[in-house]
Amino acid sequence: MENVSAAIVILWAIEHADSLVGRLLNSKLLAHIGVISYSLYLWQQLFLTPLNATFSGHFPINLVCAVLAAECSYFLLEQPALALGRRVMGKTIPVRAKQAPAPAAKP
Repeated sequence: MENVSAAIVILWAIEHADSLVGRLLNSKLLAHIGVISYSLYLWQQLFLTPLNATFSGHFPINLVCAVLAAECSYFLLEQPALALGRRVMGKTIPVRAKQAPAPAAKP
């Protein structure tokens, strides 16, 4: 039920992009979090675990450290690796997913 509910909310937000929820989900901040989400997924494991008893394991420092590590990873590792892949493969690898145009209104 949770997955179906999440899908319904996302579909509603897509259909109502001009609503408060739609504008929030399309905000630059949330779009950027989406861009760095894989790096955040990887690096959060070091900081958001109860096993981390160092200063970087305590709230809110753990969140700041996870986001900083994700930002560094994205710009220092992922982007250069994608650029290298584009050079080696000679193909266009999209840097950032582009939003599809809105479907035409049905008559």
